[in-house]
Amino acid sequence: MISVVQGLVPISSALVARALAAAALAWALVGAPGTAAADACAYASTGPNGTEAVAVAGSMTWPLPP
Repeated sequence: MISVVQGLVPISSALVARALAAAALAWALVGAPGTAAADACAYASTGPNGTEAVAVAGSMTWPLPP
């Protein structure tokens, strides 16, 4: 059984914590991805009259389902 376990050196853990905090702040201010906008829609239907598939991409309006 281990009776003596050495802990971390306080200086190195504080330095690592500061570096991690600085990196997280830099990522949050500069590197965080922006919002995404969806401009593609799809619709598929299978019924007694057959199958139908509609796909729209871009700024067109969504077609009404049959």
